[in-house]
Amino acid sequence: MLKSLLISVYGHSYVQHLAHITQLGTIGYIYPINGDPHISYSRLEHSMGVDALACRLGRRLQKMTTSLSPLDPRRISDYHVFVLELAGLLHDVGHGPLSHQFDLFLQRQELSLPDHETRGVRLVRYILFDCWTTNQNWHNAFPFGI
Repeated sequence: MLKSLLISVYGHSYVQHLAHITQLGTIGYIYPINGDPHISYSRLEHSMGVDALACRLGRRLQKMTTSLSPLDPRRISDYHVFVLELAGLLHDVGHGPLSHQFDLFLQRQELSLPDHETRGVRLVRYILFDCWTTNQNWHNAFPFGI
């Protein structure tokens, strides 16, 4: 059930947009990856890797806490692992084109737009709310909203 919820987040347009933003910003132009200037490493690929590592960490912690009572707040549940995976997947969602350089550009233009961390928090809220309102599985998992 929780995996299908994660898949719906993966499919969200704001998450998929990360595929068009390079993880390394402009550094790839100066130091090509493995000597090839055409290889790119996107924010989406990075976020998928962080998601996978968060899942591994969560499962390991879950295994370590199986001897605890199910009522013990220190016990790691599937829900906790799901939240770790969501955090891994969505941690970069606020980045714009050229990542940190985009934030510097906005500052230099004296635009009162939020930095990528603030944009990220807003986008995470929007993505989760959007998934909850458009996907019945989210309603079943979180009947009182998110």
